[in-house]
Amino acid sequence: MSEIVTIRMTATRAAQVAALERITGLSGVAAVVDFALATTLAQYGREETREMETEDRVQQVGWLRQLAENIAANLSGSPDDTADELVEYALSEEGRESWGIDLPYWFNDYDRGLLTEWVEEALAR
Repeated sequence: MSEIVTIRMTATRAAQVAALERITGLSGVAAVVDFALATTLAQYGREETREMETEDRVQQVGWLRQLAENIAANLSGSPDDTADELVEYALSEEGRESWGIDLPYWFNDYDRGLLTEWVEEALAR
């Protein structure tokens, strides 16, 4: 079902949309809303694992964002930990086995870079 909805575009909301467009490479309010919804659903554990085999980049980015938050929250044990080190461990065979993570077929070096960047952002908070 498709429905036209009017959203008041405040300066703050426009800046948030622009930031998400820049970060995710998405274009347009509808794509950003889809991304935000997918990310929120992933955060609350309502997406099933099989969806990670999808071609939908919005869902992929949502999964990467959630993984970055989990890495920052669960692996950082010292203020000296760097995002590079944490991602390196999380993606190593040992790290993936301990977390039970299977990297999706679409995960690539670009996604690894995004993951590292987002872990760094999460650590800075």
